[in-house]
Amino acid sequence: TYCWKLGGPTAAKIVSGLGTDAANLHVHRDIKPVKSIGLYKTADKASPLLPGIAPGMACEYDMPLGYDKVKATSAETLATFANGDPALTVNPVGKGVCYLWTPVFPGLCHTVSGWEMHANKFDFWPGTRELLAAMVKGGLARQDASLPAEVIGVSREVEVTLRRQPEHNRMMVHLLDYDTKSDGVKGAEMIAHAPEGKTVKRVFYPDTDTDVKFAADGGRAAAKLRDFEVHDMVVVEWE
Repeated sequence: TYCWKLGGPTAAKIVSGLGTDAANLHVHRDIKPVKSIGLYKTADKASPLLPGIAPGMACEYDMPLGYDKVKATSAETLATFANGDPALTVNPVGKGVCYLWTPVFPGLCHTVSGWEMHANKFDFWPGTRELLAAMVKGGLARQDASLPAEVIGVSREVEVTLRRQPEHNRMMVHLLDYDTKSDGVKGAEMIAHAPEGKTVKRVFYPDTDTDVKFAADGGRAAAKLRDFEVHDMVVVEWE
């Protein structure tokens, strides 16, 4: 394990311990430390607060990174370590919910590749991305809310980012495929949501000014996207 620090040497010396100085470094791993990996599993019963997560799903964690030992009282335990310690709990707070993910550094559970100045590809171990995505969706569902845009039908190597321009009543959705061995991205579908009280007016590709057919349902629009090789961009306008 080594690290790359913005503005510092290419390979900075690792500071042992879990203090702030060490945590602020971007830690990268080329080799998976299989001997130190432990498992925690979701509950035997599916929870609406973890949509899409199967009961008993196993998640990998590098145990020497540590986890917070807690005792659930009013909270519901959604996942536990093999010794019974809670790995994920949830509590209602006001109109929302509060998840407590007890692993201290779940975001460090990955291996990297595609190095240039820093790694271009992060391969997260089983359960990490899935559990985080489920927490986001579960919290949104409790508020009857949705992400501004979702893209389905693509591999986990496709990054989706968006930028809103409220002064122009639109948002731009970018898709970037990090898989260098990919033959292109085919079959992507997008679901976009306009701000509350607005309806989607137009979906189009800005490079060709070509309209994209979409099915509208109030402020929601669903569209099939064109195939692309590495990067594509689509604009959603509302009124």
